[in-house]
Amino acid sequence: MRLEEFLTPEELAEHKMIWSRIGQKLKLKYRCASGPKAGRIVPDPKVCSSPKDMAKSAQMKRTRATTKVKQARKAKKTKRVNPASRILARLNALTKQKSTPKAKTMRMSSKSTKKPIKPKKLTK
Repeated sequence: MRLEEFLTPEELAEHKMIWSRIGQKLKLKYRCASGPKAGRIVPDPKVCSSPKDMAKSAQMKRTRATTKVKQARKAKKTKRVNPASRILARLNALTKQKSTPKAKTMRMSSKSTKKPIKPKKLTK
């Protein structure tokens, strides 16, 4: 028996390729899908299975606690103004896997856009 028989391709994938920006240049990087660094963007897929550095993690938590508003404001401006960021957004949108039409219609039908119907009161 093979592992592919039990898992979907999304669960089996350890990383996904994405584009990242360094200054005005674009570079291909990887987003970890599993392991201790799941969700993190790394330059090499081998890093996904390596353990976290707890000292760096604690330091980043302290830094984010004091500067997250400033960082968010700066990132928002960069994404709006920097031409490399605009190209990057389009590249990453193109590299995403296209959803099947069936899944798309299921997703659309599950969203409730209409007002909920109230049950009618019974009259005697």
